[in-house]
Amino acid sequence: MHTPEHCAPMNRSSQMRHAGLALLAVFLISLLTMHLPSVRVNAAADVAIDPPSGTVSLAPGSGTTFSFTITNNTADSRTFTASIPTPSGSGLTITQQSSVNIGANNTASFVILVAASATTAPGSYGPITITFTGTASGVTSVSSSAFLTVNITGSTFTPTPSLTPTTSAATITPTPGPVCKDGFES
Repeated sequence: MHTPEHCAPMNRSSQMRHAGLALLAVFLISLLTMHLPSVRVNAAADVAIDPPSGTVSLAPGSGTTFSFTITNNTADSRTFTASIPTPSGSGLTITQQSSVNIGANNTASFVILVAASATTAPGSYGPITITFTGTASGVTSVSSSAFLTVNITGSTFTPTPSLTPTTSAATITPTPGPVCKDGFES
């Protein structure tokens, strides 16, 4: 076999590498051209919630509302309710204003009531998961979740170290001794 002067003959390892790359290329092209079964993708969820998350701020002893917009993307009118877990020991009360009827492929506002007791500590609570469920007679329920963070305003006590010495003397309070003279009951 005659090779042009500007081309050097390939050694065995180069030939094997090129053959391997060619086989890999043929394999990848065949994978791309195979007919894969089609998968139907639902373009819209059954329930859409806007906004997907929100934040409310309030002072201890007060209340406020927050509105979510719910879109019922089903072919059935549904009654929507909310399931709202309240952080235990927080002093917060979070409820739905009422259930909301939403027609097929329609949208409505859903109001959440948020109240903080006078003893609710300042800080951030959440995010709290709110699950909206739409029910209709004879069909499967649909649901979706959104998140709400509750910020309680007000100052919090933060101790500040000081290099200034305390000038008052410590108070000593005597503690009564044992009831019996020998320290044992008889």
